[in-house]
Amino acid sequence: MRLVQANVQSLQKNKDELLRVLNDVNYDVGVFSETWTRPGEEASRAYRISGYHQILTARPDGYGGVGVYVQMKYNYQQISVTVQSDQIQIVAVKVLRLDVVIVGVYVAPSVPSNVFEAELNSIIAQLERFNRIIIAGDFNCHHYSWGNNYCDRKGTILMDAINASNLIVMNDGSKTFIPIDTTKQATAIDLTICSAGLYSQTDWKTIPKSVGRSEHLLIEASLITSDKDPRPIFVNHQRIAKEVASWNADDIQSLDDFKNKVKQCVDSNKKVSRHTPKAWWSDRVEVAWKEKMEAVKRFRNCSTIENAIEVKKCSATFTRLKNEGIKKQIEELAESVDPQTSSKILWSKIARISGKRNKRRVNNPIQEDERLGEEFLDVHVGQNDVDIEVPISYGPVCRYNLMDADKWSKILASKNSKSAPSGDMITYGMLKQIKPEVRDVIIEHINRMFVSGTLTYHLKEIKIVAIPKPGRDQSTVQGKRPIALIPTITKITNTAVLEKIQNHLQERCILPELSFGFRRNVSTSTCLNYVVNAIKQNKRAGFITAVTFIDLTNAYNAVKTDTLEETMQELLFPSEVIIWVTSFLKNRKIAMKVGEKTLTRIVSNGLPQGDVMSPSLFNVYTTKLHTIYDEDTILVQFADDFALIVRAKSIEALNQKMQIHLTNFTSKAKDLNLEINPNKTKIILFHGGTQPLNIKVDNTVIEKVNSHRYLGLYIDRFLGFGGHIRIMKEKIQERLKMLKVISSIRSGGHPQTMILLYNALVRSCVEYGSSTVNNTSTTNRKTIQTALNACLRKVTGCSKTTPLNSLLAVASQEPWDIRSEYIACKELAKNVAYRNPIYEQLQEIEDYEGDSEKLTYQEKQYLEHRNIFNTISPVRTVVVDPASAEVTINMSVGAVFKKQNTNPRVMKQMVLGLLNGKYKTRCKIYTDASNLDGTCGIGIFLEFSNRRISLRLEHQTSIMTAELLAIKVAADEVRAHQARDAVIFTDSLSSCMLLDHSQRHSERSEIADEIIRTCQEWNVDIQWIPSHIDIKGNDLADELAKHGAQHGELFEHPVLLKDAYLRLMKIKQEKVNNWYKDYANEKGRKFAEIQPEFKEKPWYYNLPLNNVETRTLNRLITGHDYSKYWLHKMKLKDSPICELLVLHCKRYSQIRKQYDYDGKYQNSKQLFEAKDVNILRDVVSFLRKTQLKI
Repeated sequence: MRLVQANVQSLQKNKDELLRVLNDVNYDVGVFSETWTRPGEEASRAYRISGYHQILTARPDGYGGVGVYVQMKYNYQQISVTVQSDQIQIVAVKVLRLDVVIVGVYVAPSVPSNVFEAELNSIIAQLERFNRIIIAGDFNCHHYSWGNNYCDRKGTILMDAINASNLIVMNDGSKTFIPIDTTKQATAIDLTICSAGLYSQTDWKTIPKSVGRSEHLLIEASLITSDKDPRPIFVNHQRIAKEVASWNADDIQSLDDFKNKVKQCVDSNKKVSRHTPKAWWSDRVEVAWKEKMEAVKRFRNCSTIENAIEVKKCSATFTRLKNEGIKKQIEELAESVDPQTSSKILWSKIARISGKRNKRRVNNPIQEDERLGEEFLDVHVGQNDVDIEVPISYGPVCRYNLMDADKWSKILASKNSKSAPSGDMITYGMLKQIKPEVRDVIIEHINRMFVSGTLTYHLKEIKIVAIPKPGRDQSTVQGKRPIALIPTITKITNTAVLEKIQNHLQERCILPELSFGFRRNVSTSTCLNYVVNAIKQNKRAGFITAVTFIDLTNAYNAVKTDTLEETMQELLFPSEVIIWVTSFLKNRKIAMKVGEKTLTRIVSNGLPQGDVMSPSLFNVYTTKLHTIYDEDTILVQFADDFALIVRAKSIEALNQKMQIHLTNFTSKAKDLNLEINPNKTKIILFHGGTQPLNIKVDNTVIEKVNSHRYLGLYIDRFLGFGGHIRIMKEKIQERLKMLKVISSIRSGGHPQTMILLYNALVRSCVEYGSSTVNNTSTTNRKTIQTALNACLRKVTGCSKTTPLNSLLAVASQEPWDIRSEYIACKELAKNVAYRNPIYEQLQEIEDYEGDSEKLTYQEKQYLEHRNIFNTISPVRTVVVDPASAEVTINMSVGAVFKKQNTNPRVMKQMVLGLLNGKYKTRCKIYTDASNLDGTCGIGIFLEFSNRRISLRLEHQTSIMTAELLAIKVAADEVRAHQARDAVIFTDSLSSCMLLDHSQRHSERSEIADEIIRTCQEWNVDIQWIPSHIDIKGNDLADELAKHGAQHGELFEHPVLLKDAYLRLMKIKQEKVNNWYKDYANEKGRKFAEIQPEFKEKPWYYNLPLNNVETRTLNRLITGHDYSKYWLHKMKLKDSPICELLVLHCKRYSQIRKQYDYDGKYQNSKQLFEAKDVNILRDVVSFLRKTQLKI
């Protein structure tokens, strides 16, 4: 281990120089005194040195200070060493892998001798428990022993303290401070001190260099250690996938066989390597690279034309595969992120694409320190807790199988193939590759376990990994949280059990309405909007509102399995589900690797974070917390985040009510073994005054704050969301840096691919919570649009002067105001369809005519578009009884065929065979729908009564919805005429598929539900038949539908949710187009002339143009490039004369004659309207030849 010690006299000013010093010799540790860091900013980026952990302490006046920097390949634990004097600063860290404590010290020259002596003795006493210590720092004291020409009082004190302890001074007598002023003496005041046991293993020397204006020399201390850098291990997943796919039933006869084969396969495909491959460096790229190198080798040995051609071919193949790999990685990155993905994870993913070494960036001492590992498990898992009463086997607990091949495939399809495996190394990716015969072996084992009610023991072995808590000290247990890596087979089985749990909860309406977490058709946005709507509604009604945001300590781990079991029994869950849950939770083995040792626990309580059932089980466990409230009090829950909303007419009454209900909540929570953390629980008073609130939990007063982060959104007391916008802007700027890494302006990534990345990294981040925060000021909304524009310029390659309408059109990104309105309306449409608590809130403002500023953004959008929302057909939740008779919905006419490939006469004969055979004696009804110029009509022909119905739909719908409404009218006619055993004929296959799907699922639209109920009651079949094959009834229904669209009686009807989405999409497109054209009246005319309408896809979509060509043409097509004219406008060039005239400049006429476009086009508008890819490539080639920089 190499340590460098320096007095730096301003870390911030000399950071770059220090980085050079550290990297020159690749020092493991740097100890710097006189850092001059500002108090409270020790963790700031201003003091960050790339590749090193920073541990700093500051002096109150901003001078003095000391810091220790440890290479990121090491985990460390910060050691608490306290001093009383502000004139002494100290930092101590234990480098875990080296088992060495590094101590940095700075002692100010002005510290009195008596204070120095007391503090020194205290420091040595606090460090006595460590055997391997290196202390480095500027002590500002003198003694003959370490090279000074005189001895002072503090030097004597220090020497006496060292002699009385187990410490030795490493200095060899060299001067460490050499002033430039020759009238002053050189001294040795920078000391390095070590434990006696380390002295023989160390080496010490001064380096004749200094940092910045400091006159202190650098000091290097070396320690001999047995530590070696762990070399990375890479697993060849592609080879593993091939091997797994080759196994058959002879190889795998049980789950144990599969587990053992996987372990052998993974072990044999591990490779230790010095090379860190880029994420896109696949086996194909590796082969292409080797072929290229072989071709180069052959050419060097024999420089023939044939070998030269072969080199070019192999190089082109390698480049093509490399580019494909990079593009695929960027697309996968876009798919793998969401609004809550942290910047650290994103940077890690980008680093892998760019080939940067995947260094550990977060300190994780728990991985190497056994004591910390045990403490971590104690806090997050608990002590060993074996339940001896759990039976080994329950015997048969049910008479049905949990899993079949279809369910297995459905579950696997929803899982990420790259999800981390547990200790058995089985991944979803492997299971997707196995043969059906191997799959059946595993499914049989799963069903056997479920029927017996007992998991195989190794499927309850859970691997725990400690991951960072953002914003916490990563050297402590409190800075980490556990994630459970559960065996993949267990996760698949639990996913199937979760479906049964959720179905039971939904069918019996068990969960409270205001428990939003991990439920179908609600989300964090639903929860946030409900809270904000409630606050605004209270204010309009003249109430004062306060919200207590409750933090529960280690909530999931506090769950008692026995209490959960009792709750599930009270809620009448199926016994086999209860048995499975308790069997999974009780006596499960927890394992965490710490260094070379594995720490284990056997636990029977708590819900493992990482299991799919845990969130839903926690919802079940906490149902009793929702039983203690009145009309002035609401409890809102999302997973383990609770918000207690209380309203009153006065502050005094509010304080009293909040205290009563919070006390009740605390009592109920304690009954469930849940504990409120009063230090993290916060309260906001949504009122303009500064009145205090005195709310307590266990005699601790809850802090009243003006803003609080709730479910990822910063809520302030005025609901202005200015703080959230500022943080969002910072996030966008951080993600802009990521885009810059991947894409430079002129020759970066292809815009089509970069837009995917922009949507995933930036747009999705801004969209989260937009339906709540868009009530913010116009200035704040413009701030977001400006930040987004900077990202879009990076994505498309456009210049800073590009008009906004041209920039957004080139990227096919709507203005943020219009897009956020569309997002809010889509959320509203879903809320209305599913009749959730938001819908109930919105009903209260149906007739509101007051000041719109008193409404939330969501409420404003509801009132503006209620003509759409009020037509949406509600989604019903029904209990699907497998034993009840299903409606017969036939989607074929006797043979499987493709309509476009089958002779109409053949299809007609098939249909006539049905009409005159199977359905000969049954009442026949024909339905059809037609769309003429945006107006839909439906036609129904009742053959048994010769009744003809022709209707015009009131609302615009898709043709499928119109067909469904026609079937609905036909079903109503069946009921009216009591036409039992009728058959409804339709030529809409999509309607038949929707109805067939609906009758098998508990959620269905009201339209579909009424059709299904009528058909069940009157034994009605639905039969699909091909259209336009000369079937009299069907043709007559078609004529009735067309007549209905033009002249039919107006039919009032509901629409499906997707029809509402389509109408909202159309409104959005109209608004965007109007904005685009209006903006072009002032700016961006050139591009608007080329592309008069705002399009959903950019002009270059799927055109065979490379990234440089597309980005160059983007600047040309918008008319804003990097020529002198525009650089002059941006004040970057002195001359406003443009050197670029692509079509007519005489200076380049000879070069232009080489291209086909010369003389063909009068202006760039004509050139781009031609949409000739070859011409566009010629233009870019012309620019290269003329060396015109745009």
